Amino acid sequence: MIVKGGSGTSASERETLRDAYHNTALPASRQLILKEAEAWIGTPYRYAGATRDGVDCSGFVCTIFSTIPHKLPRNS
Repeated sequence: MIVKGGSGTSASERETLRDAYHNTALPASRQLILKEAEAWIGTPYRYAGATRDGVDCSGFVCTIFSTIPHKLPRNS
């Protein structure tokens, strides 16, 4: 499946993708990761950040994976 972003994705395609991510057949750890990641939507970018006040990419990934719990090195 090729995933198009932005305005190139139709409403039905977005709904299909959303349903795939929220499928209750997903392993519990994946459900927890997705739920936590969605809670961070809107958090501003901040270099070296790892809080809801601001987060960078590695801080985001480490924080999200800590919910299952799975410790990743900061430079992952």
